[in-house]
Amino acid sequence: MSACALGVFVCVAWLPLSSLSSFLSGIALVALLVNLICCFLVYKTHKHASSKHTDYRFQSLLEHAPDAIVIINNLGEIVMVNQQTEQWFGYQRAELLGQALEILVPERFRAKHRTYRNHYIEQPTLRPMGVGIELFGLRKNNSEFPVEISLSPLSGENETLVSCFIRDITWRKQIEQARFDAQKQYQDLVDNVPVGVFLRTQAAQHAY
Repeated sequence: MSACALGVFVCVAWLPLSSLSSFLSGIALVALLVNLICCFLVYKTHKHASSKHTDYRFQSLLEHAPDAIVIINNLGEIVMVNQQTEQWFGYQRAELLGQALEILVPERFRAKHRTYRNHYIEQPTLRPMGVGIELFGLRKNNSEFPVEISLSPLSGENETLVSCFIRDITWRKQIEQARFDAQKQYQDLVDNVPVGVFLRTQAAQHAY
């Protein structure tokens, strides 16, 4: 086992069970980013020698990714999408190519998003987008859904492209809301019981 693999194994072994799912999800996204960048670089380097084979690998990676992937140029125009983008946003590929990225952003966020996008293109780095704030995607039918987005620069021949990895987190938000509702219902029940309620834990006893 390599040192890198061993390090990952040790980290996973020491993670609490509640954090393991999100950790593995992050690992998968990082791996996807790295693979995409590597394939793109190989494509650039060997395009004259074996462009068809490498182009197929690059396209295959995009199309089979579990997340929506949107690649834009330095003008913010969409130059490539995968099938998950079509499925989640409800557009045909031809409808998106050449459009500004903001077509996928709710109207109320578009002005600020253009500013953030231009700043990112000036200093592109591999990073998540909008840490600590809620992000939403806009479908063709004008419905919205919560998303997580990671950004990665890709150096082209004459310009820097930006790949946007978009993950639909609707299921996670539904689980969080269900947990919140259940906790609130339990607390309301406890608060309205006409007799005292004792909650025993290993650390202490609490009376309500």
